[in-house]
Amino acid sequence: MRFKRAGDTRWRSHYHSIVNLVLLYFSVIIAIENIDDTLSAERRGEVVLILDKMRTFEFAFSIHLIRKILEITSELSWALQRKDQDIVNAMDLLKIYKHRF
Repeated sequence: MRFKRAGDTRWRSHYHSIVNLVLLYFSVIIAIENIDDTLSAERRGEVVLILDKMRTFEFAFSIHLIRKILEITSELSWALQRKDQDIVNAMDLLKIYKHRF
């Protein structure tokens, strides 16, 4: 499993990036901790700040919340982009997804 570059307009790519971050969270932490010591002091300071932020409850909560939001919105986006979609069905889908939120 690896991270892919997220597309600017594709909700699905953002969703998959967040899912991968959730699944690989501890591996990402370990990888960041093992960044080569040849970094400048300024860069090492940035790494420490990133690690400190990633280890907070707020960060963990946020990535899980964003994952759930993107899961819902990417499903809706995909459904609304179908060529056989009509306006009545689209409005019903919006009600369903609004309720899911």
